[in-house]
Amino acid sequence: GTWPNGYDCVLLCSVLHDWSDADCASLLAHSYESLRPGGVVLVHEVPLTDERHGDNLLAACLSLHMAIYTMHGKQRTVEELHELLQRAGFESPL
Repeated sequence: GTWPNGYDCVLLCSVLHDWSDADCASLLAHSYESLRPGGVVLVHEVPLTDERHGDNLLAACLSLHMAIYTMHGKQRTVEELHELLQRAGFESPL
């Protein structure tokens, strides 16, 4: 379906890790289309890194959780999130 439009900001908090890359691309494309020019999307996720301790242990556990409880969900690296955002039309993901 269509989303309302004209928003300044869309917040996706712990949403993208529940979905496949294709579903994330769709969610982000709808988010992009719902924003006014200059609008932003805020993505709050726990990204995977190459570290073997600390926050990455949490991300790895969350990724295992997504694999067990969702069909295609997973934690992603910052680079993977940037790629999804760029494919949706966002110019400069941070």
